[in-house]
Amino acid sequence: MNRTLKGDHALVVREKSQLGADSSPEDAAVVLVHGVIVSGRYMTPLAEELAPDFPVLVPDLPGYGRSDPPPSPPSLADLADAAVAAARAAGYERAALVGNSFGAQIAIEAALRHPDVVERVALVGLTTDPRARSLPRQFWRWLRCARDEDLSVLPVMARDLYDIGPRQAVHMLRVMMRDRPERKLPRVRQPALVVRGAGDRIAPIAWCREAADLLPDGGFATVPGCAHMPNWTAPRALAQVLREFLADLA
Repeated sequence: MNRTLKGDHALVVREKSQLGADSSPEDAAVVLVHGVIVSGRYMTPLAEELAPDFPVLVPDLPGYGRSDPPPSPPSLADLADAAVAAARAAGYERAALVGNSFGAQIAIEAALRHPDVVERVALVGLTTDPRARSLPRQFWRWLRCARDEDLSVLPVMARDLYDIGPRQAVHMLRVMMRDRPERKLPRVRQPALVVRGAGDRIAPIAWCREAADLLPDGGFATVPGCAHMPNWTAPRALAQVLREFLADLA
């Protein structure tokens, strides 16, 4: 049974009681971190695929989806702290973060800020490629991904954009573009996996391989049949890749 917590962030949680007799408070949760103008709704197909094997949390970060409005526009650090707080609020002291798009940038920040909690990170469709660090280039690349995505996601994205509102959407896009993940990756000491949809034009293969090489303990994987949104378009294939990376948490 899933449950929702309302407060600083909304969570969809697979209860610890579902994990079997061997589960304990020391178990790590898998926290799915959404992107820049989408909420946790966008991550639910992947959550459903992973839930039979791991406790899965899908937070709506401050200002997104069903979460309460933040008192001021959140910074990248605020979002990273909120992702970790989601695990702690659900009773977990250890977490693996799986971030898609801008969510991957949040996961990197959380790994650096909370190394005592974040045990590993999976960076799916990591933004932003230093060779295309402008909003027009990012938007053009996103449009070129459409032919390799399941466009049933569009109503979900429209609802999420409505919830966040134009002012915070613009603010978060600026936060995304100001961040420099390539400068942070060498400082991520946790095991990390860079994942790319085979047709992803936002996160091209050269950038993803470069990101994996910058990580002290990094790997690289490709998910066929999708582009920037494997969590929605190919959740089963993405979950198969992630299960191997997250196996020690089970």
